[in-house]
Amino acid sequence: MFSSLWISVVDRWPPFVIEVGGSVLLQLLLLLLYFGKSFVFQSKDRPALLRCLPLCLSNILLAGVSHGLFLYFLSRVRGDSFWSMSLSEVSSQLPTWKQLLSGFVRGTIYFDIVFYCLHWVFHQGVVYRKIHSVHHRFVESVSLAAYYSHPVEFVLVNFGSAVLLSWLMRAHVVSQFLMGALSQTIALYIHEQGEIGWLLVSHDMHHLKPWSNLGSIGLMDSLFGTLERVSPKSNSDESGWAAPRAARRGERAAPKSIRTE
Repeated sequence: MFSSLWISVVDRWPPFVIEVGGSVLLQLLLLLLYFGKSFVFQSKDRPALLRCLPLCLSNILLAGVSHGLFLYFLSRVRGDSFWSMSLSEVSSQLPTWKQLLSGFVRGTIYFDIVFYCLHWVFHQGVVYRKIHSVHHRFVESVSLAAYYSHPVEFVLVNFGSAVLLSWLMRAHVVSQFLMGALSQTIALYIHEQGEIGWLLVSHDMHHLKPWSNLGSIGLMDSLFGTLERVSPKSNSDESGWAAPRAARRGERAAPKSIRTE
């Protein structure tokens, strides 16, 4: 069923529209689903969610425009049709399960490398103070905080990572959509709930110690000595999360005492 539906999509829409439009729609869908779920079931978080929403929406739309402009200039350089441009492979032939698994493993490793390097850059001096600190100054533990960042950072890190990964992997666009959906779902989850037990990197710990846990799975952090591990069994607060979770909640009372870098 999905195969025939996908064939009709590829037949109807050009690669540019599928890749750019699909990326924007996927991010908007995940954002609004998490926003709706949190707004309905976590009433105490509603003010923070509403404060986040405008910047999150504008960031997604800005990234989509940047994506489109990048493909436009690429088409001018190559002399190809604008509508035929894409960074991933857009074809009616869907990837096999083996290709999806292989792409997931390679994509996870590549993303950790790319994200670590870009994240490290955004923790440098004036770049941190003027740009990345926007994300670190938002201390409420809500899902939309994952998208709450300076527009320059959102475009360069989110879109920049996608560009580099697409160039490195040249994966099928469906694989890219699935990887993007998974990574964004994890980002939304950990900014709200704290941690996922099987992930090596504690993102809450990164917000408490900004020079730790700069990557996503801990590979680059292990290599460069920036990995900070947290035991989920020790110092847990009343919600069951580890000590950094409780400390982050304390940031609301005294943010300057923690976010100093």
